[in-house]
Amino acid sequence: MSPVEYDLVEDLALLPYLNESSALHTLQQRYCSNLIHTYAGKKTLLIVNPIHSLPIYTEKVCNY
Repeated sequence: MSPVEYDLVEDLALLPYLNESSALHTLQQRYCSNLIHTYAGKKTLLIVNPIHSLPIYTEKVCNY
């Protein structure tokens, strides 16, 4: 498990211990903070689909 200061890291590649447990823990911490977008390296973006609507998108983006 990675140290607490890495709980909300935006890129999983920055975790000091990159394993399944650390990655899932970080994704869970970010999801609970309504941070549903997480990078996994330079070219991969992981998005955890929330069950409820989040006020992170404008109306224009939602209707696109």
